[in-house]
Amino acid sequence: MAATRLIALHIGKGKTAARSIKERIEYTLNPDKTEEGRYVTAYECDPELAWREFTIAREMYQMEYDNSEKNDIIGYHIRQSFKPGEITPEEANQVGYETVMRFTKGKHAFTVSTHVDKAHIHNHIIFNAVSLNGDKKFRNFWKSGMALRRVSDLVCMEHHLSIIPEKTQSQKKERPFSLMVDIERKMREGKGEGYRIWAKKFNLKQMAEVLCFLDENEVKSFEDLLKMEKEDAGRFHELSDRLKEQEAELKWIGQMKKSIIDYSNTRNIYESYKQSGWSQTFFEAHRAEILLHKAAKKTFDEYGKKKIPTVKSLTERYEEVLSEKRKTYASYKVAREKMKLTSIARRNVETILNLDTGSVFEKTRSHRSPER
Repeated sequence: MAATRLIALHIGKGKTAARSIKERIEYTLNPDKTEEGRYVTAYECDPELAWREFTIAREMYQMEYDNSEKNDIIGYHIRQSFKPGEITPEEANQVGYETVMRFTKGKHAFTVSTHVDKAHIHNHIIFNAVSLNGDKKFRNFWKSGMALRRVSDLVCMEHHLSIIPEKTQSQKKERPFSLMVDIERKMREGKGEGYRIWAKKFNLKQMAEVLCFLDENEVKSFEDLLKMEKEDAGRFHELSDRLKEQEAELKWIGQMKKSIIDYSNTRNIYESYKQSGWSQTFFEAHRAEILLHKAAKKTFDEYGKKKIPTVKSLTERYEEVLSEKRKTYASYKVAREKMKLTSIARRNVETILNLDTGSVFEKTRSHRSPER
């Protein structure tokens, strides 16, 4: 996969915004580096005029929304480098185009320039900070560089490209990511019964997503993956049980509140019924009220405590439990999705490496999700 870097472009010291973006784009378009522009593509802009189009979009945005130039970002520069000898300039440009299109979701104009003047082919991508509809700017969110790498990895895997890891000093001393290495070797070889079975059911995009998932969660071995799947299933069941308990308590509170109100509303009628000597005629005339009163009293008896809670205290407790349930459900959805992704990763790895193991997830597949 390609090595990537995301750089926010600011106005240069002593320069205008137009000049700053023009110089950056002109460098990327250098004909000596792109074979006279042969390896230059663009989206929603003219490469030669992109700097002017970006500038106009920025000025219009400032007039409408923000006229401040303090720390203003005028665009973004993506550098994407490939392993020497592994990719052609044409495909490198295509990979760059697909990467930035997915990263920006097609909402920002951009240029892609593939430089071939070095041993390693690399892309210089410039995209406008202002969106195409002119009402928003790209948000350089926390870990956006990591998000870019994930998108780039996904596109590269779809194009059968290998990995260029970004190593730190500590990572250089660690053992290789053996599971990733085994999977990628199998995919490059395209051999073996496991690969053939997997290839009939899945595609490269799915496998690329699996590899990104394994990398992101630092799963270094199949044993780590099985352990994570077991932990994810445990977390899911724990939250599922908690949801059921909270739902049961909410139901009980609702029933108790109704019983208290029913008891209060029918108390006088029931007293009259008692004073009538349990008259059948009186009962038939007030059947509904008397039955509600009896049902309420039965609920109190089942409660088993002398002091019945007040409607106010029950309402307060209901709101408290409901708030807790909402938080639990949010965590439950995350845990359910994580368990699902881990299981998909495990099954794909099993298939492509021709492994045969059991899984805790198989017991979870039929587990019914509790209602909100």
